[in-house]
Amino acid sequence: MNGSQQSADLRKRQLGLKFPILPRCTLASFEVGPNAEVVAALAAPGDDRFRALWLVGEPGAGKSHLLQGACHAAMARGAVAAYLPAALPDAAPAMLEGLEAYRLVAIDDVERRLGDAEWENALMALYQQLYQRSATLVLAGSVAPFDLAINLADLASRLRSVEVHRLAPLDDDSRERVMRRWAASRGLTFGGDALPFLLRRLPRRMDVLWAAFERLDAAALAQQRRLTIPLVKEILEL
Repeated sequence: MNGSQQSADLRKRQLGLKFPILPRCTLASFEVGPNAEVVAALAAPGDDRFRALWLVGEPGAGKSHLLQGACHAAMARGAVAAYLPAALPDAAPAMLEGLEAYRLVAIDDVERRLGDAEWENALMALYQQLYQRSATLVLAGSVAPFDLAINLADLASRLRSVEVHRLAPLDDDSRERVMRRWAASRGLTFGGDALPFLLRRLPRRMDVLWAAFERLDAAALAQQRRLTIPLVKEILEL
């Protein structure tokens, strides 16, 4: 199989995954705020050398968005990329098989896999294979690798030497900009003080805000109503 045929085959495999990357989760759509260094690191090409990065952040800080954004950026450069989300039904180490052929592999919530001997051995094998191919491995977790119990000594040594980036939470102004951008992408606007009202009453996690926005968007479409405080109260029961 020649290079172009192999690339086409890998692209088909990416499209066929049960966990494809979301079109909206690009690096360009990420609200950078205080995290410009992290975004720049993920946007940088590999330059034909192995790279391993670990993103640390609270739940809802944007780790999943950035991992998928890194995949989008890699594919825009003509590379093939794979993303493994945090929640996977029947997640078995065998799902890592074949990923060594990708130029970028992103694994979310990796601490869920550590401590399990089969997973650690599979991760170690994948790390070594990506290293030999000068590919990129991007991992994300709620804590840094030094704060995790990793039983396999070789894997612990390698993961504790990766490039660690800590995600800082967005401030309220940044969250408001994000939600206004979401609304604009659906042809909607927040009326009056509806958005400040919503932000004062919901947790500051971006995944929670996205879920709330999806519910509001569906209600606004079904009822042909604007995003107002009465609609926010009714749909979100605030």
